Order: sequence, then structure tokens, then C-alpha cells
Amino acid sequence: MRQKQLLTGILSAAMMLPAISAVAADNWNVKGVYYFLNEKEMHHITQDGIIIKNYIGAPALYINANARRAQWGNYEGFSRGPLYLSETVNINGVDYTLTDVTPRAFKTNYITALSIPGTVEHLYANTLSSTLESVSLGEGLKFTDSGALANGKSITSISIPASMRTICANSFAAMGLTEVSIAPGVTRIGTGCFSDNAALRQISLPYTLRDLDGAFRNCTALKRVDIYGSPRISNSFNRCNFISEIYFHDEVAEDFSISSSFVHVDPSKLTVYVPEGSTETFRTYFPSANIVETTTDAPSPQRKEFSFGGLQYLVTDADANKVMLVSPHTDAYSHTGEVVIPNTFSLDGVTYTVAEMDASLFNDTQATSLTLPDGITYLTASIKGANLTTLSLGEGIRYFGIGCVSDCPRLESLVIPKSVRLIGRDCFNNLGVSSLTIEEGVNWIDRNSFGQLPNLKEVSLPASLKYGHYIFNGCEALERVVINNVDDLTSSFNNCPNIREIVINTPNFGTGYGNCFQNIDPTKVTVYVPYGGRKEYEGRFKGCTIIEMPENNASSPQISSDAIHSRYHLDGTPCPEGETLNRPTKRSAAGIEIVL
Repeated sequence: MRQKQLLTGILSAAMMLPAISAVAADNWNVKGVYYFLNEKEMHHITQDGIIIKNYIGAPALYINANARRAQWGNYEGFSRGPLYLSETVNINGVDYTLTDVTPRAFKTNYITALSIPGTVEHLYANTLSSTLESVSLGEGLKFTDSGALANGKSITSISIPASMRTICANSFAAMGLTEVSIAPGVTRIGTGCFSDNAALRQISLPYTLRDLDGAFRNCTALKRVDIYGSPRISNSFNRCNFISEIYFHDEVAEDFSISSSFVHVDPSKLTVYVPEGSTETFRTYFPSANIVETTTDAPSPQRKEFSFGGLQYLVTDADANKVMLVSPHTDAYSHTGEVVIPNTFSLDGVTYTVAEMDASLFNDTQATSLTLPDGITYLTASIKGANLTTLSLGEGIRYFGIGCVSDCPRLESLVIPKSVRLIGRDCFNNLGVSSLTIEEGVNWIDRNSFGQLPNLKEVSLPASLKYGHYIFNGCEALERVVINNVDDLTSSFNNCPNIREIVINTPNFGTGYGNCFQNIDPTKVTVYVPYGGRKEYEGRFKGCTIIEMPENNASSPQISSDAIHSRYHLDGTPCPEGETLNRPTKRSAAGIEIVL
């Protein structure tokens, strides 16, 4: 029965694969692809017959048994050839939906083709292998983070699905693209997104596109540009010297612009094709080019936008009445005081759900309080504000892109909700928070995500967290760290010189903690470790005071002062039961009483 269920999951992504044959009780082989089920219910995979029994590093797939969701992590096997990711993975008779691909998931291998299923909504930075020749993006993908597939020199074509909304900076930069297909659905293409694709000769922009910012710089072979709808174009075709034809298929709106675009095109060699009767309009934008009026096909559908409650919305799904919060026509919101983005609102008898937010909406906000809706699942670079003191993140958000929230010196506290799975690089930097809560649910925190928080004194990492590199660098006020079952925290507390207590609630404090606590004074640090782990941790925290926690507390997700009654000498040895203590004691922040 398991054999049949697993076959169904694999064939959803690779219909041509042959039948599964059992290799061992918990090993399955599909055309050279090995699937492994180990004791921790993690899913490992290689593609050339190499069986990895003891996988070193972050596992390939993280399983959330409660939500039945799976997440691809670092895939660093010796795999060669194509890799087709299925929408579901069957483990012990249970189907798990593949929902996430972590940063650098397929960076270090020899995969030649990669298929991302439609169940994955977000693609993070540096996802691909340098050997990739083709990538298929599933219908369901909503945004790509900065540099997601950049530098794929052997990839010659890419199709952007209709589900895509935001393509962040440099996502497809410096590839070998000769063909790009962008389906209607995309609303924003970020800085440098398709830049430095020197073989790209033609591009067509869909009518749903609202903002194009520096996207096609240095595409030196580009000759023809087709523009549908009325996007705002800024710095987008610089150093595309050989563009000779621009086709406008629709009338443009009042807020249409081509600011600092096409500046390197020779106007004497440029022909601009425009709808009938619109020569004078386009002469404003192309004063020296040859303008030719043409009879166009039926005009493109119009983007539906409207304002409600002082905020601008774009309808992204008319059937489900879903909208995206977008920038106003003035390019910036000028709100002061409290700003609440509603979960839903009604207008003209229709109830709309706020399902997405565009990038950089509150990039220099004067608001003091900002509440995000529960309906959004991802957030890209958006929020900066010198006056912001309160920020409430939506209870449905799952992904934070690179640089989401930064430079908010008055922000007092921050709660990362339990819905969050991945936090991108440089995500919460330079904030004034003295209180930070990371709820259970977060799986991956990328580099420097909570750097430079000068007022933060204490942090607890949830047991759900599997990976984090360089997370809290430069948090100089940090005094106490609680670690709950994290697999990898390499260099995550560097330059935090005032750390005094480290509480480790995991028996698996392994090799993934390299250089985790550099630049601390070990003579001033007490490390509380699981029962029986004293010898192991003495080697990892040389010079620190090591104290074993009581056996019944060794796997506790939180340290409670009510749960710990044992007394310890300053050197970490437990006081004998019933010993008369006539020396002074102190109770540490971990709740353990220490004899001075």
C-alpha cells in the first residue's frame, strides 16, 4: 500500500517515471532517485544511486506532522541529472504537501533540470545549482526573492506563471536567457530582475504589470519591447542600446511613466508603435523617435483598482474577490498615527479579502503603529519608519523576504507569529526592540535576520527552528539566550559580548553550532545544559561555567523557575541533597540557584 501511495506522489511531477521497486524496508528507488525515511521522519534524496545513510548538514526535507507539510532544505548530495519535485510526499502512509523551498536549497549539487510544483508559493535567494539547464516554475508560485535563480548561465528560457505577483530584485539576473514568457498576473518586477541577460532579444510585458523598476538593464541584445496595459516604468532599459521597436498595445493611464528608461537608445533608430489617435500622447515620452499609429487588437483588460479607507487596492482574483494592497498613485503613503490594514472590507455590496501586499509600501512611513492583515502569506521589502513604535504582523504570514522590516529605532517589541516558516536575509535589522518573541513554527532564519538590535537583552529560539546562520550578529545588549532543539546555528551570536547565560534545551547540540558564540568572555558566561551533557559541553564552551539541568527538565521546551529546585556550586557541581548552605546564593535567570 505504501508503495502505491508513494508512486502517486512522484508521478504527479514526473509522469514518465517507471514503477517503484523496493530497495530496503525504508528505502525506495525511482529511476535512480532514492528516498530515505530515517528515525526523525526526515526525507533524504540522491539521484545517482548513492545512498546517504548519515546525512551531514541540514536535511533535505523537514516534516511538519501536524500540518502535513514538507519543506525542502539544503540538498547537497552528489546528484546529477533532472530532479522533479512532487506536490506530495508519502511517509509511512501519510501524504505531506510540499510547500516550501529554503534559501540555497539546490545550490551545491549537479542537478541539470529542476521542476518546482505548484504547491510551493515562494522561492528564496540562491536556490539553483550552477549546472542547471532548465527550470519549471509551477502554477501557484507567488513571488521570487532577490537573486532566486540568478547566474543560471545555462538556462535559456523561463516561463513566469500567472500566479506570480512579485518578482524581486535580481531574481533572474545574469542568466543565459534568450526567451522570457511572463503570463498576466505579475504586478511588480523589481530592480535588476532580468538584467545582464545578454542574449535576450525580445520581451513582452503583461497588462497586469503595475511597476517595472530597473528590470532589464544591460540586456544588450534586446531589440523589441511589447507593452500591454499601462505600467510605471523606471530605469528599466538602460544600456539596452539596440532596442529599435517598442509596441504599445493599449492607451496609457495618467500615471504612466518611463522615468529614466530607454536613455541609451538611439532615437533616430527607434520606432514606437502606438494605438490609433495617440501620437501626441506618446510624443511626450518619445520626442525624437519615429511614432507609427497602428490598428491594434481588442484592448487588454483593465486593471481594477480602487481606494478604500485611504489605502489603494488592486483586484488580483475577481472570482474570489481577493485584492492586493498597492502603492497610491503618489508612490508613498503619508499616514501618521495608527494604520490598520483590514482583513476584509465591503465596497458596493462586495466583500473583499486583503490577500497580498506589494513591496515598499511603507518604506519611509510616518505612522506610529501599523497592523498587517491576517490574509497575507508573504511580505517583501516594505517597512521602515523612524516613528514606528508598534508593528503587528498578520497571523497568516508564512514568509518574510529579504530586508522586510528595518530602520525602526522606536519599535518597542516584535512578535513573529506561529504561522511563519521562513525568514529571509537581513529581515529585521536595526530595530529598537527590547522584546522579541519567536513563536513555535519558524523553521528557517537566514543570515543576519535580527542583526543590530541594540536594546535586545534576551531571546528564546523555538524548538521548530532547524537552521539559522549569523542570526543575531551585533546585538551587543544581549545577555541571555535559550536554545530549543535547533539543528544549526553557525555564527549566530557573534559580536554579542555581553551574553551571560546560555540555556540549551537540546541533547543534539551538534556540529552545526560552529563559531556560534564568538567574542564572548567565557569567564562571565554560565551555560545550562541537558542532564548528562556536562562533559560534551565543556569541550564546546571552554572556560565557561557548565551546569547540568535536572534530568526531568532536560527536554523541557522552556525553563521554569518553579520546575527547578536543585542547587549548584559555582563550578557547576550539584550540592549534595540536604547540605547545609551557609554561603550566599543567587538565582540565575534560568531559575537555578547557585552557591557563591
